[in-house]
Amino acid sequence: MINKPDDLHSIRFSQKQRSLLALLTRHLAKHNYQVNKHLRLSQYRAVSQHSHTSHNLSADYQSDQLSGTAYYQGLTLLTQSIPDSIASDLPSSLPAKSHVSPYCIYKWQLSPYKPQSQHQHQHQHQHFSLCHEIKNLQLIQQHITESASPIPPTVPVIACYDEIITITDSDQKWQCVGFIMPYLFEASIKDYLARNDGDNQSLNICHKLDLAQAMASSLKQLHGLGWIHGDIKPSNFLLSRTDSKITTYLSDLSCALQPGDNVALTTTLLSGTPAYLAPECWQGQLKNQQSDIYAFGITLYEIVMGKRPFILDNLDDLQGWAQLHCQQPVPLLSAQLQEQYPALQTIIDKLLAKQISNRYQCMDAVWNDLYQLLQSR
Repeated sequence: MINKPDDLHSIRFSQKQRSLLALLTRHLAKHNYQVNKHLRLSQYRAVSQHSHTSHNLSADYQSDQLSGTAYYQGLTLLTQSIPDSIASDLPSSLPAKSHVSPYCIYKWQLSPYKPQSQHQHQHQHQHFSLCHEIKNLQLIQQHITESASPIPPTVPVIACYDEIITITDSDQKWQCVGFIMPYLFEASIKDYLARNDGDNQSLNICHKLDLAQAMASSLKQLHGLGWIHGDIKPSNFLLSRTDSKITTYLSDLSCALQPGDNVALTTTLLSGTPAYLAPECWQGQLKNQQSDIYAFGITLYEIVMGKRPFILDNLDDLQGWAQLHCQQPVPLLSAQLQEQYPALQTIIDKLLAKQISNRYQCMDAVWNDLYQLLQSR
């Protein structure tokens, strides 16, 4: 049974936000897509003129300014089924009902339009923008095709768009970039846990470990293709379930890179989410697959314990996050978990080792240890 999403009018958007979303709705109508609900609207601004990343000024529905110097990203739920010609090419791991769902997801970005020369310069300096994510997705899907992987590690892309549109009331031009992907009913692992592992109910630890192993499989495959995700966390794993199988897909490839594309990071130029960033990222070292492995350790701890191992009241306190990740010992799991799964603490400790040399060296080893853990239940 399909659960119909909440009506758009139940979300509190400001008048300025609604004018931007109305623009997008008209734009999508030209492609015969009908908007069911706008799920997210975020405003971003470049850190500096020469920066290759951006700073999230306001997540979700907090932004109230349509500034010409900022750009905007969002997720929109579309009432549009996937054409049969495209559905037949989607991975068999997706549940059959996903192929005939009347919904799909449009991830989009609006940025002020620049003349061609400035437009190219703008895209070069938005290294972690949606333009970069689309490029990464296209390259990864090319690598998936070449490797003949039966279950792709990333969410399939149905269509991509890159067009210039105009706000009629102000005659301002915007560059609209986006891509459409299947709508997965379970949404992200973060959403799934929020619905099923709250105060009034809890998921069985065995089921949580099944989820973790599926997530490890996705990251293992991405690493096998020669990629680093760069922003591993529960909200960046999308969940697909059938009666007998759990499959996850990695999403948000805006921070993804191949080792040759890497740049040194400082606390003034960080990519990813501070709560999940490995110690070496705070020390200006190159991000690598072990950085993903550390972030997976934070994610695994969060799944089994219901909270992250390191917590700050001020999420923007970069110095505080650096001290926690680089100096704070790894918290112990609950006594019940340690008794039930003694090897789980060892896995967590090795995932979250401060020194890369003491950490798991590859996701294959992580997946194998999780597999052995599940076999012991």
